[in-house]
Amino acid sequence: MAAPYAVAAAALVVALVLLVLGTPAPNQSDDPSSRVAGKAGTLALYEWLGSLGFNVHRISGQFDTSATDVLLIIDPRTDLSDADAARVMTSLTQGSDLLLAVGPESQTQAAPLLRRLGVTLTGTRAAGTGVPAQPIDPGNRVHRVPLAAGAAIEAAATLTPLLTQAGAIAGVAEQVAGSGRAYVLASPFPLSNDGLRDGDSATLLLTLLERARGGAISFDEYHHGEINAAGGGAAAIFESPLGLALLLGLSSLVVFLVLSGRRLGRPLPATDVALVPTTASYIDAMAGLYARSRDRGVVASRYAEELKRRLAVGTAIDPGPDGDEAFVSALQVTRPELAGDAAALLQRARALAASAPDAAALLALARHVDDLERRWAQPAEAVPAQWRP
Repeated sequence: MAAPYAVAAAALVVALVLLVLGTPAPNQSDDPSSRVAGKAGTLALYEWLGSLGFNVHRISGQFDTSATDVLLIIDPRTDLSDADAARVMTSLTQGSDLLLAVGPESQTQAAPLLRRLGVTLTGTRAAGTGVPAQPIDPGNRVHRVPLAAGAAIEAAATLTPLLTQAGAIAGVAEQVAGSGRAYVLASPFPLSNDGLRDGDSATLLLTLLERARGGAISFDEYHHGEINAAGGGAAAIFESPLGLALLLGLSSLVVFLVLSGRRLGRPLPATDVALVPTTASYIDAMAGLYARSRDRGVVASRYAEELKRRLAVGTAIDPGPDGDEAFVSALQVTRPELAGDAAALLQRARALAASAPDAAALLALARHVDDLERRWAQPAEAVPAQWRP
């Protein structure tokens, strides 16, 4: 009987293993995101600037540059709209700086911003080493900057050349409306994980940051595809291949249980709906009801009624609704030696019924009721002398 379930479980495990092994790992070697540790990524730059004390953050979900002193747009992979370009230019006129690095894969995407900056990319340029077109920093620390193959920047009156390579301009600076500065590199390689450690790439970046108005540095991830904020925590797990495999496995298990008619949990005990409750079950149910309601006064009333019925057995006394006084008066005729104790117990039970007695008071009442009933069961002539009239 268990063989079909074992076969189904084994098939499910094999399917999950094949799904995990068959899902190719994401190719991060050409992803310029600051979340990526691949060669083209900028995670090393993000963490390095943070360790230096800069306030680094990522622009994700929506393209908001309001809390930015230096905006890094490195090799964008989605198109910058005219509105995005206008937003960047507004930040520049308000004193922010811009570092834009474009490669062959991102020239089209960055075109609206390049047009507003008056930067034109032309021709082709082989990979090599860029050198300062003029002294970039007062300490003369920038000498060699590694550059990947790409286009060259066409000279313009509004642009100040920063880097050249074999006679081609590879980096320029521009003062925007007498306020913020825009730096454009024709290669994102010096800012990547692979290129930041080579030559004077890190020194070049620090030189450009020295002129910024503040230390709030924003990495543009919006134009790396993060139109919505990147998921984290459990969302990141379930968006991964392993998470998808787990969801598939759970869904398959639920479908299997539904189709096979398997019961979830232990079965309920079979009961006869036509069975008449016994006296014991009724007492248990009532006891539970009284316990939950915390109204213990009714227990004292029950003791009083049971006492009257017990004392009335074998006599002509009616324990009915005539009241306790009539009942005690009748006891005076039959058993005068016990009438006073019965009256005291009945009065005590009625007093407890009108209050909220605790368990100790009810237990004491029960003991006295039981003692009186035992004495009532003794013949009148066997009653001890101290209880006789």
